[in-house]
Amino acid sequence: MDAMLDSENGGSCGARLCNAFNRAGYDIINDAINSSSTSTVGDGLGARYILGVEPLARRLGIIQNKYRIKNLSAIEGKYGIIYFENFHIDLWRADALIGNRYVLESVPFRYTRRAMWFMELGE
Repeated sequence: MDAMLDSENGGSCGARLCNAFNRAGYDIINDAINSSSTSTVGDGLGARYILGVEPLARRLGIIQNKYRIKNLSAIEGKYGIIYFENFHIDLWRADALIGNRYVLESVPFRYTRRAMWFMELGE
């Protein structure tokens, strides 16, 4: 499972984010297991993973107008979850994507040309 989650081995960003929540003890995935519209997979050790970035973003409740952002400078210095429509979901730390290790100035256009949402954590 760890090899699948490693971005250098072609792992899924949604699976990596689920893995982070699972390891931190957050129980957001259990609600999705009971939902017939959200596909999940188990790792054989009791952890579940939501398949696909959009279903995960919907399950987290991030796809709402109040979380919509127009550019990355709007979230500089903040910590949370960032979702690029139908493409990528990640943790954001002040000025960088944690999963792909991009800093603010180097986030590729293929990410930022999409609609973006950001949910601040630790509020």
